[in-house]
Amino acid sequence: MNVFMHILTIIVSFVVGLFGFSQIVGSIQWANRRGIPMTLFTMALWIIILVAYVFAVLNWFPAYKMTAFVILGISFLLSLRHQE
Repeated sequence: MNVFMHILTIIVSFVVGLFGFSQIVGSIQWANRRGIPMTLFTMALWIIILVAYVFAVLNWFPAYKMTAFVILGISFLLSLRHQE
């Protein structure tokens, strides 16, 4: 069960982090075309989703918080790397 929960934490953290951070970085890059209100809405929405995910990990799965944070950090770096 322990290995299964680590693998599940890795997968969910990677997907949520990569998609969320890519949305934030992409909306910043396209801020001129999309407009400031839409950019701020997109950023606020994904920041809320990421904070909610971190809050859920801290409260419901505290044993896996280090795994979640490391994978979120990796997904953040990958989202920066793939932007042109």
